[in-house]
Amino acid sequence: MKNQAIEKYLRKSCYVSTNKVDIVQEQVNKFIFVFLFIVILQPYITHDLSLMPRVQVAFSTAFIFSLISLIFHLFYNKKINVEHWNNKKNLILHSKLFLLETIVFMLYAYFSVRYLYKYAISGSMISVLINCVLYVLIGGFFTHIVLAYINNIKLHTIIKPEGEIVFEGKNKNEFVNANLQNIIYVKSIGHYTKIFLKSDDDNGDEKIHIKIIRSDMRTVSKLFDRYDYFFKCHRSYIINLKMLLKIEGNSRKAFAVLSYDNQCIPIARKNYKHIKYLLEQQ
Repeated sequence: MKNQAIEKYLRKSCYVSTNKVDIVQEQVNKFIFVFLFIVILQPYITHDLSLMPRVQVAFSTAFIFSLISLIFHLFYNKKINVEHWNNKKNLILHSKLFLLETIVFMLYAYFSVRYLYKYAISGSMISVLINCVLYVLIGGFFTHIVLAYINNIKLHTIIKPEGEIVFEGKNKNEFVNANLQNIIYVKSIGHYTKIFLKSDDDNGDEKIHIKIIRSDMRTVSKLFDRYDYFFKCHRSYIINLKMLLKIEGNSRKAFAVLSYDNQCIPIARKNYKHIKYLLEQQ
């Protein structure tokens, strides 16, 4: 189960914010981005317009997108449970917003092309409207991909105060909170990962606790990228180098012997020389 500290961090690193200040700030940023994009890059039909009409189109377009997005988020975000938010729900949210923005924008584009700027635009109205739809969908899709990628990095590098780390599983509410110093090694078994943690019982004797989460090695290994004392010695194992006692065997078949309970972890041939060098540097 998640503790309060993890829940608090998840709310901060969530894909979507229900805070009204954050929502307004996001729409202001969207307005500025859309306005500058049209004025500076002059996409498609806007390059046929002179400066002032282009500024008017840029302002109107930016205003429409930011206003529709603001209303949508203020209404829709009341239904959002940030604790259970994920990529799928985020994609559905953006898809609904894209559809709404496209419909409203197409009404504006139709009115503009037919009545306001017809004199300055070459090409049929149908081709203009089709390209407007493509710009909205492609631009919106690209924006979603970038934001989803950034937020995905945040979610999969959930780091609590220095010295602690949170492993996120794929099951609902599946989290393991661990002190980095207590991690002996990590073992991957198919779609699951075992986390071996050291601890002392009431008598001061060493004990090993095993936590299991539904997550693959590729996802888990990214959590350790920022820590140089964790080493992936085998495709299925990550060890804590601070607990590396010695190496047994040779380059063909070697094992890392850990100081805690003399655990023996297999070493891949390609990693033998490197881990041996790391041991000598300790």
